[in-house]
Amino acid sequence: MQNIHSTATVHGTAFIHPDATVGAHAMIGYRAVVGASAKVGAGTVIRGRASIGAGAELGGNVSVGAKTEIGRGVVVGDDTDIDSDAEIGNEVRIGARAIVGKGVRVHSGAAIGDRARIWNGSIVERGAVIGSRARIGTQGSIGAGAEIGRKASLGSRVVVGEKARIGRNAVIDKCVRIEKGAVVENREEVKATRKGPRANGPPRNNPEPIP
Repeated sequence: MQNIHSTATVHGTAFIHPDATVGAHAMIGYRAVVGASAKVGAGTVIRGRASIGAGAELGGNVSVGAKTEIGRGVVVGDDTDIDSDAEIGNEVRIGARAIVGKGVRVHSGAAIGDRARIWNGSIVERGAVIGSRARIGTQGSIGAGAEIGRKASLGSRVVVGEKARIGRNAVIDKCVRIEKGAVVENREEVKATRKGPRANGPPRNNPEPIP
């Protein structure tokens, strides 16, 4: 049964599935769509033409930008900001107080930690994990199954290959390419050179765990 709180504001052109729940003081914009069994938390704002997939759960005070698409079964923590034109695939997990920039693509099954920052135009492939407080610069690319450790900082246009691992507090310079399966240790710095970005070799044995 549709459950829209009496203090919520829903634009007349928006579609709320009869099984969806919209919390107190939430706002649903022009032609926005909230799917079956989706839950929109108190104070959350869904802007015009955004869509929330079936079974998705948005916490309190979440902001979803115009024309953003959030897939089925996505979970978004409290106070997270997802900018316009973003695409969030099915079963993605996004922590609290995270920022997902304009035009970001997060593929199905990826996980983004609390307070992580993924800036405009970046891509996070299927099953990748972004640790809490990590930063992905603009137009970055995180390969399928890659892991980015807590508080790691990646500059703009960094490319991380499939199943590569970036340790905690690591710093990657802009435009660097980390090869498929490579490991950057905790607190390591990787800088671009005049000859181009450093190309990391094959995985090292027994790397220090990345939480």
